[in-house]
Amino acid sequence: MKIVLLRFSSAGDIILVAEVIKKLKQIKNAQIYLVVKEINAAPAGLTGATQVLALDVKKGLNSAVKVINSLSPDIIIDLQGNFRSKYITFFAKAKEKYYYAKDIFKRRFMVMFKWFLAEDMRIAERYIKTAQPLLKKYAIETEIPPVKKVTKGEGVLIHGGAKWPLKRWPHTHSLAKLLAEKKIPTTLTGLKAEIENTTVYDKNEYIKDLTGKTDFNTLAKLVQTSAVVVCNDSVVAHLARLYEVPCVVFMGPTCEAFGFVTAKDFHILQKELLCRPCDLHGGKTCPIGTFECMKDITATEAVNMITEVLHKPGKNIK
Repeated sequence: MKIVLLRFSSAGDIILVAEVIKKLKQIKNAQIYLVVKEINAAPAGLTGATQVLALDVKKGLNSAVKVINSLSPDIIIDLQGNFRSKYITFFAKAKEKYYYAKDIFKRRFMVMFKWFLAEDMRIAERYIKTAQPLLKKYAIETEIPPVKKVTKGEGVLIHGGAKWPLKRWPHTHSLAKLLAEKKIPTTLTGLKAEIENTTVYDKNEYIKDLTGKTDFNTLAKLVQTSAVVVCNDSVVAHLARLYEVPCVVFMGPTCEAFGFVTAKDFHILQKELLCRPCDLHGGKTCPIGTFECMKDITATEAVNMITEVLHKPGKNIK
């Protein structure tokens, strides 16, 4: 059975598709094809899909339809829910088709009025809900099992970057220095363009600065081998979730109710402010000019949470 999944959004959203792929692979002889934009081929490769189809969106939607039809799929599952994905799903040939119910307008309503009307459900759960009729047909459990979060790695990984400026916590370097004072091995990653005041840590045996020196696959390996990951609301958080590594996440302009980063999977540091959330994706400038949602989360607060996670019963942190 050939099953095609469509998800054209960001790298983090694509990583979350891994949960529904785990379920679909329980169908006997199922081959899972994940269709993404070319730029997101690397994260798509970590989801467990049988094959990743990285499309050049510049070639148009009809070109994508032809590529999918060449597979002769049995089932198409649209996990994007926008015009592009609906067009492709509608015109592609398959016996069964399933469509993602997007709640973007309800999220926009929350950004405007701070009142969330959508169903309280993680995005990964929404993906599975889309495929639920198919999964039930094969008597496959649709619940996502809780993350074991068994520490298998060493040290703390701090990823200071984020695509959207307002998602970037500004105290990354202060946190690294505090962890070093506690003799906790710390590795820093991220794009230099996304991190303010990039600093080189000379002769500090507890800090390894790889800022601007890692590609996506290397970053994924670093996440997998860390004891705790510390990051902004970004793809790195979803990598930590994928590898079941405890993760501390800074949340400012976005919020838990959006379903991408929730307390079910992460240790969240945030400030309860009336202005939150202020943007669906993160935004470039603070609407009220204070940026207190991120600035007011101190490095000391972060160290306290990291220390708590590191020293939970059963942990063996080096």
